[in-house]
Amino acid sequence: MLYASPIWAGAAVTHLKRLHTFQNIQLCRAANAPWFVKNEVLHKDHNVPPLLDFIKKQSENFFNRLPQISNESIREIPAYDDSIPSSYETLLFFFSLFIRARIVVMAL
Repeated sequence: MLYASPIWAGAAVTHLKRLHTFQNIQLCRAANAPWFVKNEVLHKDHNVPPLLDFIKKQSENFFNRLPQISNESIREIPAYDDSIPSSYETLLFFFSLFIRARIVVMAL
């Protein structure tokens, strides 16, 4: 679910909420917790960060490491702007790189 999580940074809020709900349900099942235990308590007790916080941190780390990467295609990714809730332009560019990489792998 979290593989390539920087892609989720540009997802709609409703989709992110669904992922967060899924994470909470699975955490509750894994902990065998009763229904009345708060999700915050489960996250804290099991040292699992909330999904939205994890995605944000991973995205920031990815975009901060871009200048050190030698791959030219990846260097063309526009800078991350956290003032824009969903940088649509960055998302489209990143998605096009993902598709191109997938096509290359499938051709091998």
